Amino acid sequence: MKLRQRLTVGVLAPLVLMLAACSAPAPKYNATVDNLRALKSNITTPIGTGKFQIDPSKPQLNTIVSRTYTLESPVGNSFADYLKEAVKTELAAAGLHQENSSLQLSATILENQLDVGIKRGTARMSVNFRLDGVNGKLFEQVVTADAVWDSSFMGAIAIPLGIDNYLALYKQAIGKLISHPGFIAATKTPQ
Repeated sequence: MKLRQRLTVGVLAPLVLMLAACSAPAPKYNATVDNLRALKSNITTPIGTGKFQIDPSKPQLNTIVSRTYTLESPVGNSFADYLKEAVKTELAAAGLHQENSSLQLSATILENQLDVGIKRGTARMSVNFRLDGVNGKLFEQVVTADAVWDSSFMGAIAIPLGIDNYLALYKQAIGKLISHPGFIAATKTPQ
């Protein structure tokens, strides 16, 4: 092989590998000790999970990309399904999940983003949670979870950091919901 061909292959091969996109499902959601404590302390009535969805006017919210890596929901076909499974997991860990409960929690994801920069990474999720009882709406609130962290130029460091911080938003959003005084009061409303 001539020197020019070697240089071309030597430059193009790594470039092609860098540009090749990877994708994989997010790991299974695990309940957190803090959320378990909050549920056990504040909620006594079992809760079912209703409709969880991505804002229908923003289908792009279902795509999470960290540089060349695409994160996919391991549940159903959307991150709304992942959020629903996360809520079920937290409620079940506290012994509070019951699908046919008179209290039904639904959610719409309004914001869902991950930005893995060279120096700083950010992630944000906003969810409109709604709790309904037999007579209609008891509680509705938009909950926002944010994360900011030091990132890296190296993808091998930055991408896993970004994914970890993004997935922590689910725990944070659920924690804010179950600690919200309005939500706690709504779960105690006689049905």
